[in-house]
Amino acid sequence: MGLQQIIFAGLIIFASYLVSTVTGFGANILGLPVLALVVGLEPGKQSLIALGAILYVYVTLRWWKMVNVRELIWISIVAGVGLILGMMLFAILPTHASIILLALFVIFTGMRGLFNLAPRFKSPHWLSQVLLLLGGVVHGAFTIGGPLLSIYCRQVLPHKSVFRATLAVVWLILGVGLMTGWTVTHTWDPATPRVMLAGLPFLAAGLIVGEFLHHRVDEEGFAKAINLTLIIIGAILLLTSRK
Repeated sequence: MGLQQIIFAGLIIFASYLVSTVTGFGANILGLPVLALVVGLEPGKQSLIALGAILYVYVTLRWWKMVNVRELIWISIVAGVGLILGMMLFAILPTHASIILLALFVIFTGMRGLFNLAPRFKSPHWLSQVLLLLGGVVHGAFTIGGPLLSIYCRQVLPHKSVFRATLAVVWLILGVGLMTGWTVTHTWDPATPRVMLAGLPFLAAGLIVGEFLHHRVDEEGFAKAINLTLIIIGAILLLTSRK
């Protein structure tokens, strides 16, 4: 990697994990479309998952007391099953159509929360469970299941620090699952270690700034940040799905 590539890739990683540290999700979808243009799709995807695992180890160890263990177990089981299904179905899932549907749903959810549309409507319990499973499937197939999982978690984990800490453990578990799958199938890209090493200092910077911001955002501001992140993610998905 040349110096220009390192700087561009580093800035993308910094911005991605800054958002992820503040909100608890979004690094892969926010970072991957641009990082793939700089370093390639597979190195970009794999390095974001591996760097994310480092970040989530820190958040887990630092904020373990904020984790909702009961929800963590349930999320890990349901999303874990979905992750395995997604990895198995990756070759046959209609990628283009799947991403467009995900993008539209995520934008709708973010707009509804941000502008308080249909405030009296409460989604049924079964639908939230379906979203949880689908989040695992989408993450296993495309590594972009974060929005669906975050929608479920926002319903059951309203406190911002509990939300972030619990999701950090979920991402760590799912990330280890993906990396194990790549190891077993020998599908690690040779360029991934170089991207990871170049991204480490930028990851650390994103973590430091993100921690500072997370503890200075109130619950209402955090809810707005979550919904705005969902809308941005949906828009990015729609734009990239057109290619």
